[in-house]
Amino acid sequence: MKRLLPLLALLLTLCACAGEDAAETAAAPADYVGADQAAQAVLDSQEDAAGLTAMEGEARTDYLTDICGVEEGLWTEAAVYAASGVDAREVIVLRLAQADYAGTEAEALEAHRQARLGDFFGYAPEQAALLEEARVVTAEGYAALLVCADPEGAEAAQSAARHRAAVPA
Repeated sequence: MKRLLPLLALLLTLCACAGEDAAETAAAPADYVGADQAAQAVLDSQEDAAGLTAMEGEARTDYLTDICGVEEGLWTEAAVYAASGVDAREVIVLRLAQADYAGTEAEALEAHRQARLGDFFGYAPEQAALLEEARVVTAEGYAALLVCADPEGAEAAQSAARHRAAVPA
């Protein structure tokens, strides 16, 4: 009996661990589309995506919070691609922690767009025009800023990416 109890405890521990792994696997639905996937769809829709560089880690978080005014904690994933120099192009896609946060994050992205428009207005008219035509969009738990040559195509590509995984093959 003394040997049976430790063996039973070990068996119960192994079963509990297997249950946790199964729960984690089940947490991401088959139709899940991450911020990176949605942003990549936007980039793929643009003929002029060269020169847009991904921001990662702390630099990305600092850019979103300090420069864009996006509140940390309201999003679970973020993809940020930006050009450098006198190039206003950027793609920001946020996967929101809750759909209710869409308005708050859209306001921050719009304020960021307006601030950048002020930076380029009169200085680089072509870049200012990109910012004037840029779109801030929210849908289905996402918020995005799309500053690119074809913002309509970018918005359609992001929407298609969100819905592609939901359509059975």
